[in-house]
Amino acid sequence: MIARAAILASVIDDVIAHACEDHPAECCGLLVGTPAPPDDSGALHPEGRRQPSQSLVTKDVHIVSAFRARNEADDPVRRFVVSPEDHFRVWREVRRSRLAIVGFYHSHPSALAEPSETDLKEAAYAGHYYLIVGTPRGTPDIRLFRFGGTTFEQVVWGLTADDGGANQNS
Repeated sequence: MIARAAILASVIDDVIAHACEDHPAECCGLLVGTPAPPDDSGALHPEGRRQPSQSLVTKDVHIVSAFRARNEADDPVRRFVVSPEDHFRVWREVRRSRLAIVGFYHSHPSALAEPSETDLKEAAYAGHYYLIVGTPRGTPDIRLFRFGGTTFEQVVWGLTADDGGANQNS
């Protein structure tokens, strides 16, 4: 099954701005949204969402906000470590809502938006989404992946506006 996601346009704008501000260091943060409910096997059920064309797009998650975190890596130009204090702060904030931490984001200032060997080795949240912004040539390359526990799977995602309109990306 192909994983799909909907992401508010403002989230992408915020993540790109964060990547540009922290360049040449990697930026990082947490993604908050509404996950689809799990079925008996632990897989995610797709949910329907209408696009302007009235076609049905299924999604496993709707990402509605990005929370910046401090990068506490020893070498923030080459890797990222989300500040545990920031992680806990976001967890406390979203716990009071119907939202959840559904993933993480970070930048690759000198590489494309693909998980590195370090990303794979240090990923710890199976089922969560990892948004990567690569800026090797100045133009953002944005990709979303879902961590399955041992590998990353690229996710097809749709960019949504606050009014519910959508455009598909990948």
